[in-house]
Amino acid sequence: IAVSNLCLQAVQCLVEHNADTFIRDGFGRQPIDCLPAGETEMTALAAAAAKDDLVVRIREFLLQAMGEEASPHIEITPVSLQLSDFSMGTRVLVGGTMYGVVRHAGKVDFALGDWIGVELDQPGGSHDGTVEGKRYFSCSPLHGQY
Repeated sequence: IAVSNLCLQAVQCLVEHNADTFIRDGFGRQPIDCLPAGETEMTALAAAAAKDDLVVRIREFLLQAMGEEASPHIEITPVSLQLSDFSMGTRVLVGGTMYGVVRHAGKVDFALGDWIGVELDQPGGSHDGTVEGKRYFSCSPLHGQY
């Protein structure tokens, strides 16, 4: 809660009193995952700059507290995607904003190459596991994403 509310002093106090920086919430997120990626949607330039600075300071503090183990999740990006990194049920972060679980890994009929199919925790996907008439996995509508 302290991290998502961007309260640096509360984060520092909790860590100083041995709070678990690797604890996960019901969505599988660690405290560091609850920070904005650095981009803000605030309209006032000064407020945005202050918030971005605070996000950077909290992120640096948490990374230092987490030490060498500061890799809280597998993040899917076009550059880092390696099929061998994934197995069914792996929790992932897609696009820096959406959490989900790997439900398909491999070839698909709709594109070349290997693809990772993810069942998202929240709606935000584009399908239910079926793409162009072929079912690759099953999930709720708008929870599937490749």
